[in-house]
Amino acid sequence: MVVLDGLGGQAVLASGHGAADLLRSIDGYYPSGSRITQGSRADRVLERHRAYIIAQVIARLRTETGLDLGPNAEAWIKHFASR
Repeated sequence: MVVLDGLGGQAVLASGHGAADLLRSIDGYYPSGSRITQGSRADRVLERHRAYIIAQVIARLRTETGLDLGPNAEAWIKHFASR
């Protein structure tokens, strides 16, 4: 979770494209079931924490851009991330 916190902290301070690139990293970092048994208590804690950080980054992007692309990280990544 420390890595997710670090990426989230960087993303909240970054501009639109940089934040979206970091959002992609947060969304893809150790997906559920990749290292921790999917559905386990640890997995649920990690996924809850990931969702919280993603929501914080999206809130920052909404404030910075004035756009509302919804709560789904993928929509923000597609719109802003470097290709």
